[in-house]
Amino acid sequence: MTFNAPQAGLYEIAVDYAWIPDKLYPTEHDIQINGKCPFYEARRIVIAKIWADQKAAFEQDTPGNEITPRQRQLKQWQTTPLRDASYLNDEPL
Repeated sequence: MTFNAPQAGLYEIAVDYAWIPDKLYPTEHDIQINGKCPFYEARRIVIAKIWADQKAAFEQDTPGNEITPRQRQLKQWQTTPLRDASYLNDEPL
C-alpha cells in the first residue's frame, strides 16, 4: 500500500479488512517509510482474526462443568488501528 501524508506529523494508521476463514494464525505485516521501518514496533504488526462460539449455550461434562465451546472464524469487515504486536503500548501506531 502507498500513503501520501499532506504534512509531516504523527499519524494513526487504521485498516479495513475481512478475513477469509482458511488459516488459524493471524497475518503479520510491517510498516516502512522510504524502505525502512521508522521505529522498532513498526517491524511487526499483527492483525487479529475474529472468532465466535459455534454454539450459544455451554455444554456440560459428566460432573456438570461447562465446556468451552468450539470456535469458528467469522468473515466480516472491520476497521482496526494498527498496534504494537507485543501489546506494550496502549496507543495505536
